[in-house]
Amino acid sequence: MNKMTLVLTLSLILLIAFGSDAQAQIAKEGNLSFTIGYTITFKDVGMGQEIRVRTYELLGATISDSGEGPLHNSSVRCVGALRVVKGNIDDESGLCVCTQPDGDQIFMTYKAATGKVGVTAKGTGTFVGGTGKMTGFDGSCEWSRVMLRPAAEGTGQGYNRVKGNYKLP
Repeated sequence: MNKMTLVLTLSLILLIAFGSDAQAQIAKEGNLSFTIGYTITFKDVGMGQEIRVRTYELLGATISDSGEGPLHNSSVRCVGALRVVKGNIDDESGLCVCTQPDGDQIFMTYKAATGKVGVTAKGTGTFVGGTGKMTGFDGSCEWSRVMLRPAAEGTGQGYNRVKGNYKLP
């Protein structure tokens, strides 16, 4: 009985130690399709009646359409800024850090091309590196944003649909 317990215990330890690495294998290149759900906090500075500048921080999580891939189940933190002219996004850009469940990170910069503040926007992103096994992560994406009715003043909630591609060295 003791021998059986020892074998089962060692098997469990080996499964925990090496089983997670086997699952963590990510293709060296591929397509991406995922959703980021998030909440944001922001601050506005008015420039007269029709122009304002907004800075924000976004915190969220990604869910891949396929249930796998380099960004699946990652947490996301983005910081950005935009200028608003008569309710339209005039210039928006920022950067994001996506942290995988194992702690490795992927970095992205982004720009909005069109949109209405607090409603929708579309833009592009560029993956510009990472840490650990994601070092050298490269690629691009297109995204579309939908903002929901805010849960509290000074915040926003929404989601982005993202499609793109990536390469690892």
